[in-house]
Parts: sequence; C-alpha cells; structure tokens
Amino acid sequence: MSTRHEVTVSASAERDLQRLPDRTAGEIRRFLNGPLRNDPRKAGTPLPESRSTMWEATGPSWRILYQVDANTLSVRVMVVAQRRDPTRRAS
Repeated sequence: MSTRHEVTVSASAERDLQRLPDRTAGEIRRFLNGPLRNDPRKAGTPLPESRSTMWEATGPSWRILYQVDANTLSVRVMVVAQRRDPTRRAS
C-alpha cells in the first residue's frame, strides 16, 4: 500500500473553488481527496514547459494545476478553474 500525499490548496485556488458551482466544486474536492492524494503523478500530467514542477489534471468541467514535492509527500494546488468548453483547443 502506498503512502498518501498531503494535499494543500493555495488561498487563491480556494477562492476560485468557492466561486464554482456546487456540483463542480464537489467533483474537484472528491478528486483532491481521492486520486490526487493517492498518487498525484498518475492523477495528472506534467506541463512540459515547467520541467515537471507543475502538473495538470482535468475533469469533465474543471482543470487544476498543482506542484508535487516527492521529498515531503505533499501536493500544493495552485489553480482551480472551470472549463467552459472542454472540446475547445487553443490556437
């Protein structure tokens, strides 16, 4: 059995989370306390431009950015956002 990570949420990410619809916020909280806490590297993908210091995880209607510290087994959630159109791609 693997060790669970400690998940903390930055103040700005917590404010963003509180502004989301209850359903979306609930989905994110379940993700934070489940897959992200259990194995943050499997729960998301590293952002290439950050050289593996920032990770991204997405759900059907949300996106989070977080940092993983393997030495302290901690995860810091930096950004929480609602995905308005999940099928839209940046051009």
